[in-house]
Parts: sequence; C-alpha cells; structure tokens
Amino acid sequence: MQATGDLEREILVVKRECLFQNHTFQGFKPASFAHFESIVLENVEWMPRRLAETNLNYKQPIAYVAVVNPQQEKVFAYRRAGKGAEQRLQGNWSWGVGGHIERKDGEKSKNPIVTSAFRELYEEVEVILGSGLELLGYINDDSAPVHAVHFGVLYAAATSMQAVSPKGDEFSHGKLMDISDLERICASPDVGVDKWSRIALEPIKNYLAEKRAQ
Repeated sequence: MQATGDLEREILVVKRECLFQNHTFQGFKPASFAHFESIVLENVEWMPRRLAETNLNYKQPIAYVAVVNPQQEKVFAYRRAGKGAEQRLQGNWSWGVGGHIERKDGEKSKNPIVTSAFRELYEEVEVILGSGLELLGYINDDSAPVHAVHFGVLYAAATSMQAVSPKGDEFSHGKLMDISDLERICASPDVGVDKWSRIALEPIKNYLAEKRAQ
C-alpha cells in the first residue's frame, strides 16, 4: 500500500490533449517523431498523486532511464520488490529506472524531467556515469490502468563500470545483463516483465548497435 504522504505529494502532470495534439501513438516512438520533451516542459502542471492516478485527462511524465555499458553491450536489469515499489508492478523484471517528477525537481532545474531522472537513478542504483543522458524516445501504452496515466521519456545512461548494483529496498536484486538474457526473460511465460521494459528493449538494442558501429 502506498503511504498517504506519497499520494498527497505533488507531481508533474500534463493535459493529455496538450501532450499529444496530433501525435497520439501506442508503444514506442523515437525522439525524432515529435518534441514531446519540450511539450511537457511548456505545459507543466502540478497535482497530488492521489488525484493524478485516476485522472485520464492527464499524463504523468516519467523519466525512464536504461543504464548501459556500451563496451560490454550490457544493460542493468532488476526485479521490483520491497518498500515503496508500485504494487501493480511488484515482482516484475525491469530495465528502466525512474519515478514521478516531484515539485522539488522543478524548483532545481529548468528541465525537471532530467533532474528527476538523475535523482531517481542515484537514489536507486550504485553507478558512476560516463556522460549525461541520451534521449532515445517516448513510451505510451494505454492498455492497462497503471500505464494509461503515465508517459515514458526513455533515456540511455552510459557507464564504464563492470558491475552495477541496486541500493535501497525497492529492487530485490539487479545486475548488468546481456541483451540475450533480457530476451529470455521476456520469452519466459512464468516471469513478469514491466510492459514499458518490453517496449524499451528494441530501442535499447538499437542504441547499443549504433555505439558498436561508431
């Protein structure tokens, strides 16, 4: 169960009609498809999470960060568990780190999406990044209640670390894994996987392939 304080905390939301305009989609779209990041930043509103979670007229943008080691061609993957985890996703495998954009993120930066991404990343993962975030694109999936009110801004965060590990108690365990390992996890009928992570897998593969070719 979510703590009352968490549900009352104000988070960033954007009116659905402002966000999509004539660019509604399901699944993944690359960053070149539309300037959704800019649209979010130009239409910021703040709403208690308690209200936002049931209001389909709004989307809650989430920075969804894939931690990758391009040299090893590995991706940090983890299993959700423990205190603070979204109950509807608990126990699932994921390779995206992120959370709601809070008002304090907006007070610290002109781009609260990126500020939130770094805050969540360093709260949840033991990692040293080699550079900033690279925008890969956007995730939208209205097929389930947990996703219908959220909108993913997918970033890649590169590291040269040989091992990356979770910290805190939201992840039961996690480590750098090969793409083939993630594909096997997705193919297993007995394993839960975040829908956003399934959607993000191909863009992450393409990102690593581009880095290999450089």
